[in-house]
Formats: sequence, C-alpha cells, structure tokens
Amino acid sequence: MPDTTRRMALANRSRALRNNANSLMDQLQDNGLKSMVRVSILHPLDDVDSLFLGDPANRPSVELTEDMWLNNTEFVLARAEQEYERLDTLIAQYGGAENARTI
Repeated sequence: MPDTTRRMALANRSRALRNNANSLMDQLQDNGLKSMVRVSILHPLDDVDSLFLGDPANRPSVELTEDMWLNNTEFVLARAEQEYERLDTLIAQYGGAENARTI
C-alpha cells in the first residue's frame, strides 16, 4: 500500500523549497549564483518531483520498494534543503541576493 502521508509530506517540503529557491533566483543578479541554485537545488527537486514522487508507472518501482524510494527521496530532498540553507547564508554574508557576486 502506498505511503500517501509520507509522499504528501515530501511533496509539500519539495514545493516549499522550490518556491523559496525560485524567489531567491528572482532576486539574484549574478549568473554564477543562479547557476549554483539551479544545479544544487532546482535540479534535485526536479528529480524528487518527477522521478521519486511522480507517476509510479514511470519508474521501476513496486509496492515492495516504496519505502526504499521514499528513503531516497528524503535523502535527495534533505541535501537540496541543506544546500539552500548554505547558499542563502553565504549570499547574505556577501551583501544579499542583489549584491553578492561570484568570482
């Protein structure tokens, strides 16, 4: 039986992080920082949303492996959340989204 409660919680976390990351992207002026957000946060969220939480018919999963898939989802999502926090803190230290620049 699919763990819909866990799936919903993971989907909500992913949606919230995507909203935060997109908001940060809108504020960033530096293309290097935008690339960092895209690669380290948005791309993993694409995997979470489409591969791990997407239509079960589009992934090699059976009910027996549901827990494994959700554990992997949790791992990828947690890494994206950590990366968002790291980048957000770093950007704030260097003048905020409007002023921070990569070299």
